[in-house]
Amino acid sequence: MIIAAGLVCRLAPLGLDPFARKWSGSVLWGALFWCLAAFVVGGDRRLSRLTLAMFGCFASETLKLVHIAPLDTLRRTAAGGFLLGHVFSWYDMAAYLAGIILMELASAISVVRRRSRP
Repeated sequence: MIIAAGLVCRLAPLGLDPFARKWSGSVLWGALFWCLAAFVVGGDRRLSRLTLAMFGCFASETLKLVHIAPLDTLRRTAAGGFLLGHVFSWYDMAAYLAGIILMELASAISVVRRRSRP
């Protein structure tokens, strides 16, 4: 669902202003990495989950600084440019962190609700 939401935010003609389109997609990218980390780590290992999610986001953003022929060729395609991006930005890292934190909060709220049920 996060992938679909990200694609809709970035590509669908919803009339979103560029600011909302850009940053909603970036927050959802961070949320996606949180989900991947939660799947890999499993259980209730919050620090491991957060560390892996942040490492994944940092790696995906840092990949934008790598300019070798195969990556640059891939970036020139629509799908490659969409997935890999072109320009490194610390602001993107902040948006990814926001997505990770939002997912962690949602997870914590879900756990509290489950435990409070009779």
